[in-house]
Amino acid sequence: MPHVVVPSPARAARVLALLAALGLLASCGPSEREQELETRTQALEAQVGDLEAALALAETDLGAANEARASLQERLDAAVTERDALQTEVADLRSEVDRLEARASETRERLGERVDDLAAARSELEAARAALATARERRDALQAERDALRAEVADLENRLAEAEGTTEDATGEGSDRAASDADVEADVAALRSDLASARAALAEVEAERDALEAEVARLEARIAELEAAAEAAGSQEDAARADLEDVETELSVTAVELASARANLSIVQEDLADVEGELAAAREDLEATRSELAATEAERDALAASLEDAQAQRDDLEARVASLRDASQAARAEVEAARAEAAALTADLEAALEERAGLEEVTEAQREELAAIRADLRATQNRVAELRDARGIYTVQPADSLSSIATFFYRDGYRWPDILAENDNLIDEPDLIFPGMVLVIPR
Repeated sequence: MPHVVVPSPARAARVLALLAALGLLASCGPSEREQELETRTQALEAQVGDLEAALALAETDLGAANEARASLQERLDAAVTERDALQTEVADLRSEVDRLEARASETRERLGERVDDLAAARSELEAARAALATARERRDALQAERDALRAEVADLENRLAEAEGTTEDATGEGSDRAASDADVEADVAALRSDLASARAALAEVEAERDALEAEVARLEARIAELEAAAEAAGSQEDAARADLEDVETELSVTAVELASARANLSIVQEDLADVEGELAAAREDLEATRSELAATEAERDALAASLEDAQAQRDDLEARVASLRDASQAARAEVEAARAEAAALTADLEAALEERAGLEEVTEAQREELAAIRADLRATQNRVAELRDARGIYTVQPADSLSSIATFFYRDGYRWPDILAENDNLIDEPDLIFPGMVLVIPR
């Protein structure tokens, strides 16, 4: 497996900062830096003045935003109060509508019952009247039959009296009339039998007629009751219809009032939504103004601090320049020394490997010497990688080439010249690398 070492991030950052400072010092001298600080001071003073003016304007805007928010809050509170009142009114009207609908339903049910009662009463009245007409017809027929039976009874009584008189006359005349006595007695007996039958029939007719008279009286009384009940049911029906009309009228009026209240509530809710939107926007504007004011104050304070620091920076610049130049020279010297040491160690490693290849047996001391060279080489190259902000180091393996190493690290074999340039202190020819050589891998 390839051996790769990555430099310390903290040290690499320090090296980058040092190199950046060196670049800045190389581009301008101390007098230019002083001039730059003076120009920066003047610019900061101008920015502070502009920020003071912007701060005053922002405070004015903040006051106006607070007033607008207070006005919108009042509108919102009024709209909420009106909405609550309308919601209460809608709820009351809805309850009233429910009550009227229930009352209308109850009235319709009662009206239906009265209609049914009236229809039943009228039906029973018609049946009673029909039964009364039938009873009266039967009564009249029985009256005629009774009169006929009475006439018949009177006639039979007359005939019986005559027959009985004839019998007495015949008995008084003597025995010469004996032959006709039996006939007369037979006639009298027949007349008596007929008279008894006629009287029985007359009694039956009179009894039936009396019963029919009672039935007629009962039916007439029932008809009177039914007519009164029908009249009362009709009156109740009329009253129920009138009540239903009143309820439906009141329900219609209440429904109109409910629709109007709902429409007003919808308008108020729309107004409330608009006011809430405006209030939200005003709050956002207020927060933005406050944030802008705070940012402006912070920027002003920061610029004031920067203005105070600018003079101190200008005073410290000379000392820093001298220090950075010394550090630059030291860093360059350290890099060159490390590269030279790496070149020497690489040469020692190459020589040790060649010497080891010519020996039949390698001693323990020779192994330790070779391991020490390799360890020193890796440490030195790792220091070079840190100082030059490289990607890391890599130990060459058998069958490696600069192209394969570039492919491994960059996925691009054509970047091998970058590796060659970074290790020009070790490699004279691109093909003359050997296993164990430690290369610095650039980014």
